[in-house]
Amino acid sequence: MLEVRESLSTSVIAGVMSTGLSLVRCDWRVSVSHGWECLDRAGLVVRGHSLSRHKLNVEQSESVASLTSREEKELNGGLSIRPSLSISPHAWAVEGDSVTLSCEITDASSNWTFLWYRDVQYREDLPSFKHRGGYYSARLLPDSSRGAGGSYTLSPAALQHTGLYVCRAEGGEPAYQTEVSEAVIFLVLGLSPPASLVIRPNRSQHFTHNSLSLRCEVQDNSTGWRLRWLTARQERTVCPDGWESEAGPTCSTKSPEQLDSGLYWCASESGRSNAVNITVTSGDVILESPAHPVTEGDPLTLRCLSRNSTSTFSADFYEGGSLLQTQTTGEMTIPAVSKAHEGLYKCRHPELGESPESRIRVISETLYPPFPLIGHSPMHVYS
Repeated sequence: MLEVRESLSTSVIAGVMSTGLSLVRCDWRVSVSHGWECLDRAGLVVRGHSLSRHKLNVEQSESVASLTSREEKELNGGLSIRPSLSISPHAWAVEGDSVTLSCEITDASSNWTFLWYRDVQYREDLPSFKHRGGYYSARLLPDSSRGAGGSYTLSPAALQHTGLYVCRAEGGEPAYQTEVSEAVIFLVLGLSPPASLVIRPNRSQHFTHNSLSLRCEVQDNSTGWRLRWLTARQERTVCPDGWESEAGPTCSTKSPEQLDSGLYWCASESGRSNAVNITVTSGDVILESPAHPVTEGDPLTLRCLSRNSTSTFSADFYEGGSLLQTQTTGEMTIPAVSKAHEGLYKCRHPELGESPESRIRVISETLYPPFPLIGHSPMHVYS
């Protein structure tokens, strides 16, 4: 049950939810159309349509003000702590691998217990977290107590483990919970996925307001395939809101927006494809790079592209923040990729600035069949 209390300076919704969440508060516009939205002190969002014990006049309320700094500290045990989440050995895995999620916290003064969450299909009765401008429902992972020591193991990794993960810690006297960590995307690659996601144009980064098309290409004669996504757009139809649905199944848009950035994959009752991570930017520079893994020994070309010009220009290429090369042609080629080439890459235009970063993944040919790369050539793999 959620209780409402009044403070001298603000109207505050604060209480303990039956799901075990910590104290919550409202600090933005209350909308009649979808009830109230409250932000708990761990950074999770709680939604509802009614309040018990007291009524909040949503028709007249323009907003509910934030708590004062003193009140915030009182509600959170006097601390504002945010843990850091990492995944090892990589933030991606092949089916059957074992990976470890680590939740680290700098404050060692409390006997912390760690809680682990991942995104699930939107449910109003669940808390949610924010990532890239969108809100995602969060569900406590099964056997979350396994992570009490600051780590949680997924073994063996399966395609359904692909998604967004966050962690938080609880401890102290009296007991309280920290903020949630930044969300981390975890990708699991199938050994023999029954379908592939084909992207046009054939790249991972895309400019806003430039056409984008996603198609599910099926390996056998199975039916019922459709596009799925994990972006700031809610999943209510066969395609993201504002996109067009075509046979194939295909979803396309002539004007993608930044909120279209995120994970995409194909799914049916027969299984699911590997997921790809797409970035849509309003900037003037993108890096043409792969999201599907590149096979060891294959050549790879990275290109720096400008929004408003197809002319050749000199570009700097970076990996992990360090300058790799400066190429007058605007592209760099790795003749034969190896595991050492894995990392985050970006490029810089001499006048227009930098592109977003994209991750390059390298995998052994024996682990990754050729089918998921239908439509790719070795020199030009999309993301």
